Amino acid sequence: MKLKGYLEVISMYKRMKHQGIDPNLYTSNILINAFRHLDKIDYGFCVLCDVMKRGLEPDLVTADSLVCGLCSEGRVIDALKVFDKMTERGVKSDVTLYSTIIGKLCGVGEPSMALDLHRRMIATGCEGNVVTYGFIISSFVRNKSIDEALAVFGEMKMNGVSPNVLSFGVIIHGLSSSGRLKEARGYFDEMIAQGISPNALIYGLCKQGMLEDVAEMINEMVSKEIPPDVCSYNTLIRRLCKDNKLSEAIDVYGSMINKGPQPNLQTYNSLLDGLFTRCSLTDATKLFESMRHDKVEINVVTYNIMISGYCKYGKLEEAIELIREMNCKGLKPDSYTCMSLIRFVNQAGDSEVAKEVIDVICKSDFSLHLHHYTALIDGLIRMKKIDEARRLFDEILEKGLVPDVVAYSNMIIGCFKYGKMKETLELIRRMRREGMRLSGALYTILIRGARQAGNWDVALEIFDAAGHASNIIQFNALIDGLIKSGKWDDAKRLFDGISDRGLVPDTITFNTMISGYCKHGKLEEAIELIRRMKREGLKLDSYTYTSLIHASCRAGDSDAAQAIFNAIRKSDQSPDIFQFNALISGLIRNGKLDDAKGLFDEIQNMGLVANVVTYNIVIDALCKHKMLSEAKALFYELELKGCSPDSVMFKTIITCFLQLNKVKDAVPLLESMLDRKFTPDSVIKHRLRRVLARPDGRKTLQPLLDTYGENIFE
Repeated sequence: MKLKGYLEVISMYKRMKHQGIDPNLYTSNILINAFRHLDKIDYGFCVLCDVMKRGLEPDLVTADSLVCGLCSEGRVIDALKVFDKMTERGVKSDVTLYSTIIGKLCGVGEPSMALDLHRRMIATGCEGNVVTYGFIISSFVRNKSIDEALAVFGEMKMNGVSPNVLSFGVIIHGLSSSGRLKEARGYFDEMIAQGISPNALIYGLCKQGMLEDVAEMINEMVSKEIPPDVCSYNTLIRRLCKDNKLSEAIDVYGSMINKGPQPNLQTYNSLLDGLFTRCSLTDATKLFESMRHDKVEINVVTYNIMISGYCKYGKLEEAIELIREMNCKGLKPDSYTCMSLIRFVNQAGDSEVAKEVIDVICKSDFSLHLHHYTALIDGLIRMKKIDEARRLFDEILEKGLVPDVVAYSNMIIGCFKYGKMKETLELIRRMRREGMRLSGALYTILIRGARQAGNWDVALEIFDAAGHASNIIQFNALIDGLIKSGKWDDAKRLFDGISDRGLVPDTITFNTMISGYCKHGKLEEAIELIRRMKREGLKLDSYTYTSLIHASCRAGDSDAAQAIFNAIRKSDQSPDIFQFNALISGLIRNGKLDDAKGLFDEIQNMGLVANVVTYNIVIDALCKHKMLSEAKALFYELELKGCSPDSVMFKTIITCFLQLNKVKDAVPLLESMLDRKFTPDSVIKHRLRRVLARPDGRKTLQPLLDTYGENIFE
């Protein structure tokens, strides 16, 4: 179950409770497990309380979810307390749950508590195993409590559990680190006597990253005339290369050359891979050439490492030459070879290189698989070579391969991105015929893109193709776009059909429709939708209220708008700046400038800050009423409050000054406007040219002419 699944579990549980259905223990356990995976295990305990209030008793599944949830949040001691409480209530735990807590206690450095729990586990009839003992021994060794670790090791053997290579390795490592070499050697001899290969120990220690201990062990084995085999050396070299310790790996390789055993192909392959990882192209090439010189039988893996390395450094010719060499030797390039070249093509972003690589792959007697085609198509689309990508996609079909959802998705997105709507729809239809669908997220992207481009027929067909993959986000995107494009009837029909898809409108859906009704003067229908929202338990938000205020003002009913605004004040919300702006604009539109000014003065008292839109609304009204002194005062007040005027505000107030022939007042405003890189509109330029044509006009406008020249009037 992924994140969405867990959230759906919680939603279904709420619906059950709302309908008066009491979930049983099985259902409650599912819910607790969901909270565990959402890292909200405290909510799981709320469910546990509900379970116990209803007279039900938790079981092992309940305990497992709660304990594991606490452990995953790092609350291991709390997990142990819950485990103990569950045990007191008669919940019988299994080895798996015991092992989980033991491992976690050891992980937080509490091996004594882990050992106590382990002994309790055995007392209940559960058998200990080498894994649980291993946790405790390793934790004691990490805490440098070597004697305690040895005691547990002895207890393990007494209880009939045979130590494995890792158990011996941890003990030997702990004793060696503490300088107790004689005891360490004794355990080493015991390990060999039990038939456990030291090579296996080397592998285990390498896996745990104990590389220094491995080096010491190899020296010890050589001194005891039990020389490690080539596999042990290869294990060490591979791990050193993986840990970016290339110089140490080369030293081990040198020791093999000097003292034996002789390196084999795996040795060379590990070193080549390490050299390319460390960006040592020259050294890797030299080593490869020495392999050829020493007549080492090179296999496909070696060639793949070299080809991948050459591609990494942009050496395409060298990579292709190696593929030709492989063909001559009868070695067939495999999927890894092919993907190395494809990755290079995609990174290079060169369509000519892409053609060359595709040609080489086709001539190398290697059959491209679907994931190779998909990767190549993705690269070509990134290079904007959509026609070539489509040709390759068609080749998939010609070869009898069946494109999967990923291949279709890449091709559809490519066609859509570059405006090939016909091909996009054709591919979506073909997917439907083959019983496949795109992801819901991808359908949403396509619908939004088609909507923004105004391709409504395409958007609606994609929406229909989504079928069960359709979601409320797609409905919202389509409805919003249809309303903005004036297709009101289509938007309403779509809204009415939401339930037919098994979906429920959300707040955004309702807000979009309410806004649409308001813009079309259908205030009663908008209010009916608000009543429906309340019935369905959805909360009205700022957008809903703002739409209603705008609609009431457009209908000329500023009293209704004021009533809505007052209702917001009385609710648990407070009006925001958008609602202030809507009502101020509406009052002005309805001839109530004084009321609008009074409301403007209230903004600061509400703890809000008027924005540039608010100032634009009021300044525009003051200018239209020729109240220039107030408009000018507000204009300069705006900047004092840390908000810069925009080009609209400059044009509004400058035009007003020029209309009233107050040119001297307009000039400093024009200078400020031009300094901010705003361009005067044609109305301002026309009036300035008329001023310039007057006898005293040039003198008045001289400051502007000196700084900006006469071309600002053109």
